[in-house]
Amino acid sequence: MHMDGVGVMNFALDRVPQAIGEFLRFYGVGIEEVPVFLLHQANLLMLEYLAKRLGVPRSKVPVSVWEVGNTGPSSIPLCLSLDASERGLAHDGAIACGFGVGLSVGVARLALANSVIVPPVDVFDSRGRKQSVFPTALL
Repeated sequence: MHMDGVGVMNFALDRVPQAIGEFLRFYGVGIEEVPVFLLHQANLLMLEYLAKRLGVPRSKVPVSVWEVGNTGPSSIPLCLSLDASERGLAHDGAIACGFGVGLSVGVARLALANSVIVPPVDVFDSRGRKQSVFPTALL
């Protein structure tokens, strides 16, 4: 068994913009109305290309992959936690899109304006090794 990295990337670059577009059309939301796109943090190249394919400014797609790497399913909450205080990501109407596992895509529209999004907290284990904890939102 092996992963076809090129196939997964091609799937994401094709299906993610399509899924987000279909989601926005279904709910009658214009892409220009979306304040921020919280996308799975697979890699920087993919995030930049997805912003281009979506036709949105790169500034609307926060990036945390450079700081914590590809953390799989937790990448969206981690991105939110890491960038919220700096970039003010607590908006209503934010779009979150997870993709990849099993060639799947999931899209959600988030109401975050009344949420308190906290930054990561560093804690240490009994041996003094740093363990980061990422609480994301207090509703």
